[in-house]
Amino acid sequence: MMIWLNKHCFNGLYRVNGKGLFNVSWNRRTRGDSIDERNLRAVSSYLRSAKVEIRQGDFEEACADAKAGDFVFFDSPYVPISVTAAFSDYTKDGFTLADHERLAALFRRLDRLGVYLLLTNNDVPLVRELYDGYLIEPVDVRRYINCKASKRRSREVIVTNRRRPL
Repeated sequence: MMIWLNKHCFNGLYRVNGKGLFNVSWNRRTRGDSIDERNLRAVSSYLRSAKVEIRQGDFEEACADAKAGDFVFFDSPYVPISVTAAFSDYTKDGFTLADHERLAALFRRLDRLGVYLLLTNNDVPLVRELYDGYLIEPVDVRRYINCKASKRRSREVIVTNRRRPL
């Protein structure tokens, strides 16, 4: 159902309202495949055979049993790139500055445990400050969520716990 919603909602956006109910309009798409069943089954088979766990919810709870050698990817709501782009409420509770600071602290704790880490976010000073000392790679990306096509290009960062070269 999640994949179907993603394919049939405005620009693939997922968000909920204050009551926690899904809140994105239909994209009016009526042609083309909604789901590539063969690919979906292949990905599902791989994830099961590799014993990959996909978790959602509070990130500290999701990582409570992480141990050395595990790989964790964080895809939290992004830090806004400007005051006018301050949308971060993908969930009814939002994702605050304190949440970003808590996530950075968890990133550091998991690093000390020997967990392999990867995180993506906007390329903004706060993210660079929170993850200072880690490898931060900038990447240019295209996003289809912005209603203005001219504003669909962005700069993000990929943060890993590989250290910067000396």
